[in-house]
Amino acid sequence: MAREVCGLTATVVAAADVYIAARWLDELWNSSARATAPDEIEWRCRTWGSGVGRCDWLDTASFVAVAAAFELRSWRSHCGRDELVVLVPFDRFDEIADFIVRLGDEPEQWEWLTEELQGDRNGQVAMAAEVLGISASALAANDALLAALRIR
Repeated sequence: MAREVCGLTATVVAAADVYIAARWLDELWNSSARATAPDEIEWRCRTWGSGVGRCDWLDTASFVAVAAAFELRSWRSHCGRDELVVLVPFDRFDEIADFIVRLGDEPEQWEWLTEELQGDRNGQVAMAAEVLGISASALAANDALLAALRIR
């Protein structure tokens, strides 16, 4: 399930350096990223107002899900566009990038949101856990991630 961004897979990026990892994140849809320290990347949602939720959930879905799944620090940028920012530690980049790849580019097409699974919370949890490569029990215990994945 390797996804290339900038001609590099996340595994190759993780073995490189924080600047290349930031570039990998920067190439994702609706993203900008920059290395702010040798071991940190600020990953920013480019949608105006995303810092306070004044946008469609589809615009921030990946950011919110990643922050919830890895218990990452996130905040809103108070200057200009009021964007959502997630701090990505470089030492966890490989697993975070794998999670991003598993999420995919189209949140409205997440497999656990299909019509067949609507109303079946256990089925949604099982499907999401399988797709994302995490245990169903860990997912079920993470309320913030459940909300980010739109599992109700």
